[in-house]
Amino acid sequence: VIINNTGTVKVKVTSELVNTNDDIFFNYLQLKDSSSPWKKIDEFTTNVTTKKTVYIRLDLSELDMNLEYNVLGHTNDIKFLAMAA
Repeated sequence: VIINNTGTVKVKVTSELVNTNDDIFFNYLQLKDSSSPWKKIDEFTTNVTTKKTVYIRLDLSELDMNLEYNVLGHTNDIKFLAMAA
């Protein structure tokens, strides 16, 4: 995801899932930018002065449950919130 700040003020960007009851995406979806480690979606924050790339991955390596259904096609939306930093 590319976040483009077209204004003149540095912004702080955070992220959240639209459907927060989604255990798979809430617990295993991770985000990072070029200067930070992977973080859970509700822990991610970054400052943007002009343009920044945010990487997203679904890391199921620590999954400790059996999936009772096929997750292919399973979706959720990410909301990015921007405010003056």
